[in-house]
Amino acid sequence: MGLLFNFKDDQLLPLVHSYMQDKSARRILLRDQILTEASGLSKSLSGLDTLFSYAPQLDQYDFFQGSPWEHMHLLQPPLVRGTLEAGGPTACTEVISNLRILAIALGLYPHPTFSAEKARLYINEVIALNLDALFLSETEEARLHQMEYQQTQVLLEFITLRFPFPGALDYVTKEIEKLSVQRPITTDKIEKLITSGLKLLKHDQELPKSFKGYKDAVLSPTHFSKVLGPQYAEGLNHLAAADLTLEAEQFSESMSKTGLVSRYHACLLEHLRNVDPALIGSALGLGAAGKKNLEQHQKLIEDLISAGINKDTKQAVYGLSKLLERDIFSEEFVRAVQNILSSEVDCSTSQRIQSAFNCSEQEVKSWLTAGFIGILGQPLGVGQGFNPTCQSTRALSYWSQKNPVFFLTLYHEAITQGNVSLLFEGEIINSSNLKLSELNYTIPMDAASVVLLPHLDAIYAEMLKRTGFRGEDAHKWINPGFYGSEVLPGFTDIYHCKEFLLLFKKYYHPSFSQMISQALPQPAGVIIYDRNDKPLGAHAILIQRVCRDPHGMIRVYFYNPNNDSSQIWGKNMAVSVSGNGELEGEASLPFEQFAKCLYAFHF
Repeated sequence: MGLLFNFKDDQLLPLVHSYMQDKSARRILLRDQILTEASGLSKSLSGLDTLFSYAPQLDQYDFFQGSPWEHMHLLQPPLVRGTLEAGGPTACTEVISNLRILAIALGLYPHPTFSAEKARLYINEVIALNLDALFLSETEEARLHQMEYQQTQVLLEFITLRFPFPGALDYVTKEIEKLSVQRPITTDKIEKLITSGLKLLKHDQELPKSFKGYKDAVLSPTHFSKVLGPQYAEGLNHLAAADLTLEAEQFSESMSKTGLVSRYHACLLEHLRNVDPALIGSALGLGAAGKKNLEQHQKLIEDLISAGINKDTKQAVYGLSKLLERDIFSEEFVRAVQNILSSEVDCSTSQRIQSAFNCSEQEVKSWLTAGFIGILGQPLGVGQGFNPTCQSTRALSYWSQKNPVFFLTLYHEAITQGNVSLLFEGEIINSSNLKLSELNYTIPMDAASVVLLPHLDAIYAEMLKRTGFRGEDAHKWINPGFYGSEVLPGFTDIYHCKEFLLLFKKYYHPSFSQMISQALPQPAGVIIYDRNDKPLGAHAILIQRVCRDPHGMIRVYFYNPNNDSSQIWGKNMAVSVSGNGELEGEASLPFEQFAKCLYAFHF
């Protein structure tokens, strides 16, 4: 059929040729060697493209003989995912098997006993059963099992890009809606979903309205951004005042609806800073509080735009709009911001930012500025990615909410000295004296997290080492030392308190206590379970609010450091991120369900 010879791979090609020509017992060893080589290829779209070109020939030369994949008519789509997530040679064989069936379904490989129609039905069912795995989730379960889940995700993406599935775009749109409503600081996942959604469209298919809104928000949300396109920056110089006003309003409306920012929006802000600063408030969509802060600190905000907002850091526009709505612009806060803007960046910090964002040394400062704008504007939008740093990521959110000046002080120390220092039980712990771990950038992170998480995680590990032998949960001592004096002094955990749930109800349920709301947010520990009620492990969150939802139910609203808080926390227990009174970035559960997962809290 010729597919094999359309692609030449130095490692795999001779193995496949040898396998096709060898009729001896050595063939089994060659098969194992092919699977070993194919295992690495199966982890990427380009690698799958290589395997796709080989799969029909391997099938013709009895690659699956004597295995569970020998008879295609007996294969069951519901078993595909579990087999892929099992890993090893079994998963790799499953990949190649699905690729040969895809070739049959596309008419590239006429099979004597398995028709193209049967193949299409099979592929349709595989896609339908695994749409939720089409794009790698950013949940705690996915973080813990990222390698196993990645195989399913990349295979599904490869298949759907070649075999359009009618429901795929609807699923992608729902996934975009679910993520965007949480208002994350980093929106790479959402933008990737939009790009993938466009690829899933048929040439003659009209864009669904909901999907179009998100696509336009990122690409061209205004009249002139559509008309001018790449010439937008130059075109702004020739727009009348009324047109500039309309552009500012259209950008802010799109950003408010979706939480997404177009690179042209950043371009407009830069233009307004130089030409018409009076329109900055309109371009940011500010309310009364935001306009007041802008008026009182116009020079500072213009400096932030100049230093931190450009086409690469465009999402900081949304962060700036939310930052201006906060009542935190004290003299001390303003000085802390100015200190960062005027500071020299430490060499190690500069290298870390250049590596994370693939930017030049000259661009480092803009990423660092955008980093603190994002976290201070969206404290509940910071995520840990695929890093085991829920404690440290929680700290960034906590400080940004409770003590933004302290956050800026730590940030300034990190970017200028390559060090973070925290006082713990009368002794200063310096991160520069500790081993810093490297971050996993599988899920992109904001610049403030890139800078601070290695330092904070090292300090947290040192605190854990100093307190882990005391016979109680170490967080009894760590949390006040790590997060600060506003952590409530009482502490209990389910393993050392028989009345644990009653105590939680006493201090946190609105029917018994109205005082707790004044002290929130507060750190707490939960155990997350999968859909079969199997425990996945402990996780650090912040309790934000406890109150009645719009339906009259008492709910616990919390911050989850995972990038996607819409998760399954146990059998029949789905975490909500919208529709139940959640504020931007909050997740929630009914009080009783949350209490079931809780294992430690402060009071």
